[in-house]
Amino acid sequence: MFKISKNQTFTRDVTVSKPVDGGFSDETMKATYRVIGTTEAKQYDLSTADGSTAFLVATIVKLDDLEDEAGKAVSYNNAVRDELLDVPYVRRALADGYFAGMAGAKTGN
Repeated sequence: MFKISKNQTFTRDVTVSKPVDGGFSDETMKATYRVIGTTEAKQYDLSTADGSTAFLVATIVKLDDLEDEAGKAVSYNNAVRDELLDVPYVRRALADGYFAGMAGAKTGN
C-alpha cells in the first residue's frame, strides 16, 4: 500500500569537495530537504544563480554537522544557510544531494 505524504522530508549525508592547494578536501554535512512537487519545481530556473538559490532555499529544511574554522559547532539558521549558498562548491553539493535523494540509490553492476 502506498502512503500519500504531505510535506515529506528526507535527510542525506552531503559531501562537499572543498578546493585546497593541489586538489580537494572532502568534508561532509547532513542536509534535510523538503520534497517539492513538479508544479512548484517548474517555477525555479535552475540555470540561473537566483533561480537555483530560490530552489535551494525552498528545499533545504536544515543542515547539521557544521563547524566554524576553529572546530566549534555552528547551529543552523537562515543566515548560515545563506552564507553557505553563496559558496559555489557548497551550493553544488547541496543541489546534488537533493537530486540524488530524489533519484534513489543507483543499482550496482
